[in-house]
Amino acid sequence: MNRFLGHGKVTAERIVASWGTSTIAAVEGRHVLAIQDTSEIHLNTTPERRRGLGEIGKGNNHGVLLHPLLAVDANDGPVLDF
Repeated sequence: MNRFLGHGKVTAERIVASWGTSTIAAVEGRHVLAIQDTSEIHLNTTPERRRGLGEIGKGNNHGVLLHPLLAVDANDGPVLDF
């Protein structure tokens, strides 16, 4: 993953633009529910090995926050795949 994200042609703007195009095509004309949750993933590590992990919880742990989202067609019920 680091090689992908570290590549000069890969930018946050290009990733979002790509997702935006496919998302618009998938949801156009539908009533969509976006169901989201947040999870904290706590990683036991030492200060020397944190490699950019952020503070989670009340700032006394380090790890990452995960924000999964499930898009569901509100009329028919299937999960949208885009």
